[in-house]
Amino acid sequence: EQCPGARPSLQRSYPACRLTPSLCFAGGTYNPDTGAASKQECKQCTAGSYCEEGAAAPLLCEKGTYSNATNLTSPAECTPTDEGHYASTGSTNQTPCSPGTFVPDKSMGACIKCAAGTFQDMEGKLECKPCTAGSYCAEGAAAALPCKEGTYGNETMLKSADECLPCPPGSACGRGVVEPTPCSAGTVAPYHGMSTCSQCQVGKFQDELGERECKPCTPGYYCTKGAGAPRPCKEGHFSNATSLTSAANCTPTNPGFYALTGSTEQTPCSPGTVAPNANMSSCQKCKAGTFQQEVGATTCNKCKSGAYC
Repeated sequence: EQCPGARPSLQRSYPACRLTPSLCFAGGTYNPDTGAASKQECKQCTAGSYCEEGAAAPLLCEKGTYSNATNLTSPAECTPTDEGHYASTGSTNQTPCSPGTFVPDKSMGACIKCAAGTFQDMEGKLECKPCTAGSYCAEGAAAALPCKEGTYGNETMLKSADECLPCPPGSACGRGVVEPTPCSAGTVAPYHGMSTCSQCQVGKFQDELGERECKPCTPGYYCTKGAGAPRPCKEGHFSNATSLTSAANCTPTNPGFYALTGSTEQTPCSPGTVAPNANMSSCQKCKAGTFQQEVGATTCNKCKSGAYC
């Protein structure tokens, strides 16, 4: 039997002639070719796509949906993405948002960058976190970046390094600090933006916290490097200078004089006492049978005839 109306060169014998073509069955198949003779020539739909009845080509799942199945027949059968995930057009799987991005809703085709002042250090999240104090977060930050040395950040949600505050004089700011640290005794910070406090130089000291300048050493005392307090010249020594750097700079007393600890000058021995040597911390009383009526003497005199001492 021949199909009516066919050209003689294409005449073929069929049990029955089809007057209309049969579409590829619904259920996720397609055929891009013409002249197919049977349903076996229809091809399976591809993952990430759907194939309606009679499809000549797969149609991609829309952004925000996905599928790894190969038998979809409509876009409604593509799976919506979960919160924290996205899918571009034709996706076979949903993808978690990378750090620095988020997605608050389902069916999203792309993730949203974290706004400046926030960050997200994990993947697949629904929202971003406020930037921590002592740090700043640019747009799309995957981590909070610490304020640089010499600055501090006492508020959350800073957006850039420019919003970190300069460390004030009298204090130091290390990397990523929330508040300035006052300089300890023996150290100072004369300028803004210092990351560490500087030790007082020799001949100076600082006994208070949070100061900008060191003080001149006290007369009768000496000051080593980084001194938090002056150290007194030991007994038998003195000085009225304000720049001594060590105990060796203190002046020893002369014979006939003495000096207590921390003295600014030597003191002459009073009558009845003597200091026979240098470096004396006190004067010695004249022994019985001797006397001394002058100040600043080094020896006692024998008592005169006709008198007693």
